[in-house]
This record gives sequence, C-alpha cells and structure tokens, in this order.
Amino acid sequence: MKISEYIEYHIKDQGRTKVWVADRTEINYKSLITKLRTDCFTAYDLVKVSKVLHFSVDEMIEKLEESR
Repeated sequence: MKISEYIEYHIKDQGRTKVWVADRTEINYKSLITKLRTDCFTAYDLVKVSKVLHFSVDEMIEKLEESR
C-alpha cells in the first residue's frame, strides 16, 4: 500500500472529497491531486492531512509496513 492509497481510503471511508481535504488542509487542490498521483508528500502535508482525516501518522506508517 502506498501513502496515497491510504489517504484515499480514508477520504472515501469518511465520505469526504479531495476538494474538502484540500480546503481543510489549505493545500491547493491541483497540488493535492499531484501529491496523490505521485505519492509525494512532505511531512508537514502528511500531518495536515492526518489531522483533518483523523488518523495518526504512526498508524499510517504501521499499516504501510504491514502491507510490504
């Protein structure tokens, strides 16, 4: 599993949209889409996304390691 897959899972699971996430995190929508497509997030962006989607970065790391 990739970081972007984990984030997109939480977006869908919570019934949110990428526009909603972009608005709440103050990440430009086009930038968010690019980050999801390329799986390239800064640590700061991950923290912002995790806060609005209510998951911890530690939890995400555990899930990503389990899926290897």
